[in-house]
Amino acid sequence: MMSCSSVTAVILPKEGASPAEKTKRVRSLWSDIDGMLSAIKEEQHAVESVLKGDVDQYILDGTDRVLRIPRTLLERVEQLPHQLSSGNVYEAGQLNLLCVLELMNHTLHLLKEERSRVAHAPKPQLSPKHLQEKCQQMARVLQNLHLIRQKISREGIPEVRSTIRELEAEWDRKWMETLKDTPLVSFLNEDPALGFLSPMAPLSFEPAAEAGYK
Repeated sequence: MMSCSSVTAVILPKEGASPAEKTKRVRSLWSDIDGMLSAIKEEQHAVESVLKGDVDQYILDGTDRVLRIPRTLLERVEQLPHQLSSGNVYEAGQLNLLCVLELMNHTLHLLKEERSRVAHAPKPQLSPKHLQEKCQQMARVLQNLHLIRQKISREGIPEVRSTIRELEAEWDRKWMETLKDTPLVSFLNEDPALGFLSPMAPLSFEPAAEAGYK
């Protein structure tokens, strides 16, 4: 073993060295010490965790975890010439993490193939002129829809309302004539379910508000 005098001789500069050389030597030694401490920092943290009893607090076993495998990945695995080398997804009721990692590996292969396929796919050529023409076409279609809506509101709805009023008047007339010959009680006695029928709500032909289309 080295004696204290030998260690001191290694650390301290020789007698007669200038202050600059001494300062440089001390700084070099401190730099070496910092490097050693940084190198063993992770090991020191692991030892401290063991001494404090912070180990074995968490178990990565996949308990109470439900793994949902996409259909595309299942089809890819089924097409393999051999089964998964890591076994089944669940072993003894617990999630097999090795199998999950193997599935993730196949997933990365699928993503790589899809990326390659998309990269070589023809890309649509969009130009400002083409977009402007599409915008103008959609504006014309929207204007035509507004004209159709106005026409229905002015002509179609009033005509339908008039027809409904005529049909209701005709129905009331026929109903009153029927009640003259057969009282209402007779209908209820023949079919008691008629007494539970609620009246139908009146039909509405009011045009919807513009906000409903936005």
